[in-house]
Amino acid sequence: MIVKNDVKTAVFLLPHIMVNVLQDASNEEKEDIYREIMAVLSHVDQAEQSKLKFHEKTDLCHLSAQSVFSILDCLTVWCHQYFVMLRSSNQNNSKPANKGKVDPHNDPNYKSVYDFLKSVPEDLLAPLFVKLMLGL
Repeated sequence: MIVKNDVKTAVFLLPHIMVNVLQDASNEEKEDIYREIMAVLSHVDQAEQSKLKFHEKTDLCHLSAQSVFSILDCLTVWCHQYFVMLRSSNQNNSKPANKGKVDPHNDPNYKSVYDFLKSVPEDLLAPLFVKLMLGL
């Protein structure tokens, strides 16, 4: 109920919820999430190409794009932190010959989030991010 009435809380929680959802989601569910993210990015890209300006920070297009970038940033940070945790755990629990050798892609949680993150095209993200952050 709080999410319906408090957009700021919903925007704050969404990236963290996405990390958990992606770990347990089926391939079909991940594809649905991917399509939603791509729809937002495509809409923002089209708005940028048609020279529409974001008039205020509360603009729905701008807020949607910020939410997508927050989600992607949270996924990136989570992957890094999870990798560090896996490596640390491996170093504490393994034989001396195997210390420091960890393949996070063998961990289903890491692999799920990492693969999703890598599926989003960076060539679309970079110019949109710069335009949105600079307010161009």
